[in-house]
Amino acid sequence: MKFLLLILPLLAASATAKPVPAGLFADHAILQRNRPVPVWGTADPGEDVTVAFAGKSHTTKADSKGRWQVQLDPMPSSSEPKELSIRGAAGEPVLLKDILVGEVWIASGQSNMQFSVGGCVNAPVEIAAANFPQIRQFSVPPKGSLAPLDSVQGNWAICSPNTVGDFSGVGYFFARDLYQKLGIPVGIIKSSYGGTPAEAWTSRQAL
Repeated sequence: MKFLLLILPLLAASATAKPVPAGLFADHAILQRNRPVPVWGTADPGEDVTVAFAGKSHTTKADSKGRWQVQLDPMPSSSEPKELSIRGAAGEPVLLKDILVGEVWIASGQSNMQFSVGGCVNAPVEIAAANFPQIRQFSVPPKGSLAPLDSVQGNWAICSPNTVGDFSGVGYFFARDLYQKLGIPVGIIKSSYGGTPAEAWTSRQAL
């Protein structure tokens, strides 16, 4: 009887597990403007998942492996922080906060892209002046995989003198120029791995 009492709460908890968004979708994220935006993640197989953002919602059903994806409608740029809600069939929704809409660029490559602002010329001056909360970077950990991955661990860092030292140097100065010209949020996804050959970035099928 004690064993049954222990296992029943575990079964109840698993039945109401929240959907899990892919790692790119987290607090402080920036979504791409003027294009459909895919949002994906995992949930219980067959579970209905509803994603709501900027007054619109989209519902889909997780497949047999628990994978789901919706596509948000194209949106204009917005510097107003919004919440992105991901709700499953039961329980409280997952709320992602401080989401902006603007330009999102991938900064990918080897050590030249991995090289940080902290190592650049005039780094102390550049770091002290880097107060741009609408510029944000998502850093993909340097991890190899023989197959494409559905998600990645990481978080979005808001650009400030306290954080910019770890930003990609090329990515940051590009984002800063773009922000100063366009006046809209700019997100950089840093996916770099120093010393890797071109073959490491090419699928096995293409090779």
